Amino acid sequence: MNNLLIGLLLTLFLVPILVSVHNYSYYVNNTAAYLQLALCVFLFIKHQLYKELSNKKINRGMWGYLLVLLMIFGGWLYQYIPFQGLYRSWVYLSSIVLYLILLAVAQRDPLFLSTFIRTKQLVIFSVGIFFILFIYFFAEPEMIYSLKAHPPVFRHLRHLNYEIFFGVLIATLCIISNKYRTEQTAMLFVLVFLTAWSGGRGSVLGVLVSLAFLWFFLSATNRKQLMFRLLSLSVVSLIIILLTNRDAILANTLGYSTEYDLDRFSSGRILIWYEAISVVWNEGVIAILTGLGPDAFGRWGLYRLIIQPHNAFVQCFMEFGLLGLVVFIFFITKTVINAVHLLKNSDDQLMQVIAVSFIGGMAFSLVDGIFYHAYPLLMMIFLSATINAQATAIRI
Repeated sequence: MNNLLIGLLLTLFLVPILVSVHNYSYYVNNTAAYLQLALCVFLFIKHQLYKELSNKKINRGMWGYLLVLLMIFGGWLYQYIPFQGLYRSWVYLSSIVLYLILLAVAQRDPLFLSTFIRTKQLVIFSVGIFFILFIYFFAEPEMIYSLKAHPPVFRHLRHLNYEIFFGVLIATLCIISNKYRTEQTAMLFVLVFLTAWSGGRGSVLGVLVSLAFLWFFLSATNRKQLMFRLLSLSVVSLIIILLTNRDAILANTLGYSTEYDLDRFSSGRILIWYEAISVVWNEGVIAILTGLGPDAFGRWGLYRLIIQPHNAFVQCFMEFGLLGLVVFIFFITKTVINAVHLLKNSDDQLMQVIAVSFIGGMAFSLVDGIFYHAYPLLMMIFLSATINAQATAIRI
């Protein structure tokens, strides 16, 4: 594996973390978009993909996608979107290009896959250790709850929850496959502890959905081992948190369950979704079909400190309209079908991790900005490209 590629991968995950401290999320996303473009150029040259692309013809499906994109862009212009409101177009453009390139790379370079996953896991584990040390040795007890909006590394704790979600699944599958069991158990404990401490309901949902799919493909022994480790680590984590004075965030999250109002339990998400859909609906037929443009939720200022609707499908509808939503649903459905196909037909433990991570990530995306923020967006691009490439190879 080329050292420069490893360096780019590390940069892709570390620099957005560094620039996110006390800044708005769009700074993180902009930085990630330019880093994605840099990675695209490098992979494009390294694998000589220009030769491969030059020999391919544009089929009817590609013409259909181009037509939809032109219609959506025309709708944006009709809505009189100011130029400065289109900055997020770079994020989507670089994401599409990165997906297409990773799709080709995944078919050629198996070492790239394992290196990427291991690098990602080490970054997650390192940040997790830092958080635990900071919480218990440096942060004042009365300041714990303020870490939710202003943590020492990430822009917001939800960014940490995204990382934890992927890390838990990687560690779990490594334990089941008897690879690095001691090290992976230590990693899993760190991540389970932080999930409980941060009250990460979205990450818990994602993990549970992922494991529910995986459950059907595990032996009885692996099922018991999985349940024992996750339950025991969760109980130990909760005991440690609740017996210390560092439980402010978790206690606040648990308090939601005592509220009678469903919107309160969802932290206002139901109202956010309703407001986002209503804005598009009230703007007329053109807006309904083509949306209001990139980052529409933030530009319309529906909520003072909220810049995305916490639902990938609502976000897609608001930005790209019904036309874009149909394309998005088609792509997601195809990838989920391919992920299930891999679970049924692949004996590769790493591919099982990738398959269930994408499925759980989609569940996560129903309650948070997994397709908005830089960290999970990059990971979902990688997962979907790998799944679709490997599923095609197995069928062949």
